Amino acid sequence: MNSKKMVLIGLVLTAFFSSLAVFELIPGLLMAFLLLSVGIAVTYYFALSRMRLESLAGISILLKAAKEIGKESKAPEISRQLGLWAQRLVKSEAVLVWWQGEWAFGDEEFTAWPGLETAREWVKNNNEVLVLNQNGGEIFSHPWPSNINSLLGLPLMVAGEAAGILFLLNESKRGYFVPQDSEALEVICQQAAAALNKARDYQEVEYFYKEILFSMLNALDSRFPGFTGHSQRVARVAVLLGSKLGLDEEELRILEYAALLHDAGKVFFLQEGLPGEAGELEEMDKELSVLPMEEHPPLGAQILPDEGVFARICQGILYHHERYDGSGYPEGLSRTDIPLAARIIAVADLYDALTRLAPEEERLEPEFAIKEMKKTMGMLLDPLVVIVLEEVERELDEIT
Repeated sequence: MNSKKMVLIGLVLTAFFSSLAVFELIPGLLMAFLLLSVGIAVTYYFALSRMRLESLAGISILLKAAKEIGKESKAPEISRQLGLWAQRLVKSEAVLVWWQGEWAFGDEEFTAWPGLETAREWVKNNNEVLVLNQNGGEIFSHPWPSNINSLLGLPLMVAGEAAGILFLLNESKRGYFVPQDSEALEVICQQAAAALNKARDYQEVEYFYKEILFSMLNALDSRFPGFTGHSQRVARVAVLLGSKLGLDEEELRILEYAALLHDAGKVFFLQEGLPGEAGELEEMDKELSVLPMEEHPPLGAQILPDEGVFARICQGILYHHERYDGSGYPEGLSRTDIPLAARIIAVADLYDALTRLAPEEERLEPEFAIKEMKKTMGMLLDPLVVIVLEEVERELDEIT
């Protein structure tokens, strides 16, 4: 029932009971009671409606905040978004974010306050929300800044431990924080903790990329000079295709690493003295494949740990020789059972083989290479990815 109908019913009932009272058909005391009841009912209805609207508005803000925080993949921006949304949800003088042993966001004026270090240690050790006012009691004996009288600290939990903390500081005129203030922030703290943890995974990938990846690529390049730059070109084409297919920043980074490492398994063949002469390119088989060594995808996938973000990178490495019709290897997957990253890498890999890796007299111009690849759509390659490749043909020269 909407508010207009409720008001109309209230007016009708009031008029009805008033008429009865005028004609003295009901006692005056009973009339007063009935009128009071109608008034209370209408007031209660509007109060509930107001509370419901405020609740829906709060939920809407929380959902928007969680979405904005979750789509970020870099720790500084995640921390900034968390701080800004926290201040919007719970008004405060200042907000700070501590993550993985350092202050990721906040005013240096307050990060230097000794009291904040004490509060940080307490939240980290107890994994609980801390609400602290100027009468902080036994756990807090530090002088407060002149314009601050209340502190709220919420742990950013990862694997059961406070890997980070969100702090809000209130000035005197805003009043003290209360435990209920933390309830509005718990949702975005959970989202931020998950996003920051993903960002930490990416840092591990970056370390692996810098310390190990280049050494493997250099080993391949030195053994097969004709393949120099192949993995980098495949990665650039794959990222271009992925962006056109709507992959987000996180998915594009995973795709890039998988593409860079798609031939990493060849390192094991090199160690065993296999195969061929430097710069030699195996003759393309009937599947237009330039990599006949069927063992290199699983060997390459084994280089990375099968957990976290690495597991997703492994999928692109392991399955980039699967074919759309199920005729590929190592598992004979078909269609959308093949991870999208692997389907994209397969297209980028073959494109580079036809335009750059083939002997000079056999290399194809991009236009003709794409025409040849279109003949394999639905059999070897994902039709959608090939169509996107054709759409970005003019951009390929700039990145390859």
